[in-house]
Amino acid sequence: PGATEICDASNTDEDCDGLADDGDSSVASTGKTTFYADADSDGYGGATTGAYCDLPSGYVATSTDCVDTNASIHPGATETPGDAVDANCDGGESCYQDLDEDGARTPFVIASTDTDCADIGEAPATAEVDCDDADAATFPSATELPGTGVDEDCDGGEWCYVDADGDGYRPDATSLVASTDSDCDDTGEASTTALVGDCNDHHARFHPDASERDCTDASDYNCDGSTGYADADADGWAACAECDDADASAYPGATEIPGDRRDSNCDATDTCYVDADGDGVRAAPLAVVTGAGVACDGVGEATADAADGDCDDAVADIFPGAAELPGDGVDADCDAMEDCYADADADGARSDVVVVSADLTCAGTGLADVLAALDCDDASVDAAPGAAEVAGDGIDQDCDGSDLCYADADADGFRAGATVAGTTLDCSGPGEAAADVTDGDLDDTDPGVYPGAEEVVGDGIDQDCDGTELCWVDADGDGYTGDDGATVVSGDLACDGPGEASASALTGDCDDSDPTFHPFAVETDCADPSDYNCDGSTGYADADADGVAACEDCDDGDSGVRPGATEVAGDGVDADCDGTEDCYVDADVDGYRDAGGTVVASADASCGASGLARADLPAGDCDDADAGVNPGALEAPGDGVDADCDGAEDCYIDADGDGVRADDTIVASTTLACDGAGEASASDPTGDCDDASALRYPGAPETDCLDPIDYNCDGASGRVDGDADGFAACEECDDGSGGVNPDAAEVCDGQDNDCDGASDNDALDAATWYADLDGDGFTDPDAAAAACETPAGYVAAPSDAPDCDDADATRNPDAQDVPDDGLDQDCDGADATDTGDTGTDTGSAVEDTAAGDGVSDGDDEGKGGGCGCASTSRTPSSVVLFVLLLTLVTRRRRAA
Repeated sequence: PGATEICDASNTDEDCDGLADDGDSSVASTGKTTFYADADSDGYGGATTGAYCDLPSGYVATSTDCVDTNASIHPGATETPGDAVDANCDGGESCYQDLDEDGARTPFVIASTDTDCADIGEAPATAEVDCDDADAATFPSATELPGTGVDEDCDGGEWCYVDADGDGYRPDATSLVASTDSDCDDTGEASTTALVGDCNDHHARFHPDASERDCTDASDYNCDGSTGYADADADGWAACAECDDADASAYPGATEIPGDRRDSNCDATDTCYVDADGDGVRAAPLAVVTGAGVACDGVGEATADAADGDCDDAVADIFPGAAELPGDGVDADCDAMEDCYADADADGARSDVVVVSADLTCAGTGLADVLAALDCDDASVDAAPGAAEVAGDGIDQDCDGSDLCYADADADGFRAGATVAGTTLDCSGPGEAAADVTDGDLDDTDPGVYPGAEEVVGDGIDQDCDGTELCWVDADGDGYTGDDGATVVSGDLACDGPGEASASALTGDCDDSDPTFHPFAVETDCADPSDYNCDGSTGYADADADGVAACEDCDDGDSGVRPGATEVAGDGVDADCDGTEDCYVDADVDGYRDAGGTVVASADASCGASGLARADLPAGDCDDADAGVNPGALEAPGDGVDADCDGAEDCYIDADGDGVRADDTIVASTTLACDGAGEASASDPTGDCDDASALRYPGAPETDCLDPIDYNCDGASGRVDGDADGFAACEECDDGSGGVNPDAAEVCDGQDNDCDGASDNDALDAATWYADLDGDGFTDPDAAAAACETPAGYVAAPSDAPDCDDADATRNPDAQDVPDDGLDQDCDGADATDTGDTGTDTGSAVEDTAAGDGVSDGDDEGKGGGCGCASTSRTPSSVVLFVLLLTLVTRRRRAA
């Protein structure tokens, strides 16, 4: 008593009040479980909850029921398509398919994300059943349109127009007849394309295009309101015998008027004027030709209203009023004159001035044709194309638009002796100079070189063009000049004569009279007080106070640098004066030192050579043989390489583990191979349309043709019939070809027509081939084979005689039979025997008939046997039978 009542599996009465667990109102909440009311008793709980120690009646452990008042609605329940009820509580509904959106459904069911079945491509169960779900104008309640060849209202028939006599013409546009099909090509039917106007729909001879050939027949066959023998224009010709019964001047034999666009004589043509070049102007003098038709608009034809006077009817650009081309020698406008160019100075070059001349050749004085060159000054005989230019005079003698100029390529105001084609008459363009510009530039490529220019000491160039060079002084010839700036004039541009030095010579010689003194002189004697290297101190000086004299120290300004000092790797300093530096390694030259801190000795103190690295270069390269692998590299997902040296790899996601990734989303992984759960490598294919389901990926099988799910991610489910051959995509091997399906006949085309996994097998059009396996030219009649291609060991036609053994090339009808060997080599049905009479083969198995030949046979009776015994009777039949059996056994043994 006094204990706390709690929930427990054994229903213990902790407080001794005779009540336990849910039966005791004082039970603590500890241990209670939330259960969900199942009001409709379908095994699935709804939203109503209660906390209990044990599962009470009317409750369940889960709350997945979306409608707890209807026992037929719960997860896992069977959906009734199109009833607007989410029976299985998945948030959607199974709807009927309506691809053409006409409100009529098909028998096919598709999944929807809601329950109204009103989205695109969906229809409820109450919708009409469509007979053509690819045509939105076709559904049971649609209006039937006559003669279209389409069963719009899905009743299995069509309303067609009436054509009772089947002549292709309807009597009117309204008469209809019901048809049992939709093509409107049965007897008495017509489609919308049939013409209207049949005046007698009970006789096929009557229709608007009928011929009325009999001028005495009173019937109006062509439905034009008149009979054939009518003569409306009273010209004495019946309508059926002439071409125009409304024109009395048009009848067979009438006179044609050229170019009037009328067929006066009823020969289906008009007499036309000639326009051979088709320029719209008739030839002169006027000529006529029989036209190809009545309009006179054919090639080479012209009407009476076309202009005339074409002086050259073979050229379309020549006719009165045509545009003249000056100086071409052609009278284009047919006025017997030519437009010529003027050549006022008679130098053979023309101006742009055009003058009219009766001389078609334009060869007279003061004239020029179109081929003459264009004169730039037609008043001066000295100026013409091809005339000689005078350099730099500002005159364009050769009419090229510029003057010949002197060269001043470096634009320093001084010309060289060469000339260049000028861009201007005054030679003021780049690189040009007129005749009045000073001459004498020795280097026209350098603007700093010209007469009077300032000399640059020791540069090897004669800037002032005086033939000499100004050099620095190196009196002792040790290659070093003093700091006093002394110069000397030299006729040697190289400044390499005695006492001379070029601009490349080093300065700082502290004694230019003694060649042993210069900045790079060696001070080997630490006791010599002379300052040979001009550094202001003698050899035995120790400027950095490191205990090593300057002449023994490689850097007397740094006390940390001396022979025997400790090297600091990668600092760029030869601390121990041994001529080398300890450098870090960057073998792949990617800017990162190897992770192991490897150090090598190098003569390059800067550690800047390929494969070397200074201490300030970042470390941590986990693969110093691959420049693409270092701490700063970018990871290439799924390639199996830790490119950034972080010990992990970026992998693609394959959440459902089906070997196909949905997209390029990546996830970090410690497995370089990207073969962990939910991971994929770069080599794995993409395109997974549902990465949460291992059943859906490109190439997945779609075997259930009623399942609307697109397992293979091709945008269609298995029940699609893309080629409309009656087989769904999942039921055949090629849904893009109507001639390929399990019911198709196999033919010789290299395809698997019947989807049995093999191509051209048992093809209907396969040829018959005949076996000649031993290649002796004779075929086995019992071994024919049907195939699209020639099988090995087979030929196209059977031999005249059959082969008796197609495995042995020595046995065929042309072979020579070997006597008594037990084999039939020549395929005659028996083995040849030796007669003994001549020692030759008889060629057959016929009994020996020679008498007295020493062989005991029927004909040797009474003549003495071969064994010396006289025979008194024919060989008994039992003996003959024995011989035959013995022969048979021998043959079988030999054959074996």
